[in-house]
Amino acid sequence: MLKAPRFCPKCEEAVQWTRKTFPGAHRSTKVCEDCGTKTTPIKGQRKKDTMPSGLYSYRMKVKQANDLWRHLIYRKALDGKCAVCGAQKGLQAMHLFPKGRYPHLRFDLDNGAPGCAGCHRGLTNDHEQHRDFCRRYLGESRYEALRLRSISRAKNDIDLVLIYLRQKTDESDTS
Repeated sequence: MLKAPRFCPKCEEAVQWTRKTFPGAHRSTKVCEDCGTKTTPIKGQRKKDTMPSGLYSYRMKVKQANDLWRHLIYRKALDGKCAVCGAQKGLQAMHLFPKGRYPHLRFDLDNGAPGCAGCHRGLTNDHEQHRDFCRRYLGESRYEALRLRSISRAKNDIDLVLIYLRQKTDESDTS
């Protein structure tokens, strides 16, 4: 595992460090490898620097895709209202087919609906009501198409998903 650099006040720069236990101390201290001065962490860098670069960039892409998907689902809300009860408070982007069980549908725009927190929780716990809502919200043909896509286990290419979601965002901005 890579060690994230820490800041050395004496060297006045980010440096590599080692652990050192001083006589009479109960814990080890992280000190500069060059001068031996006690170092301090650099905020916001540890996670990025210790994570493999490919994984870090993938997570950033997933975060961007989540934000774009959520933004597009909120735009489906008529006057900012919940699709289930019509409330305007605490709107959330609900996945009709759960993203944990159906990760390949995570960024599918048909797989999302705007809903309040209470309806989101209620639909999650009542499967009959959830299925009825999905059929009513999407229509029978779109629901059946989404259900058939849920059976597939094809993996999504995150780069293509981002291109698609950005394109849809641009289309909805112009209309």
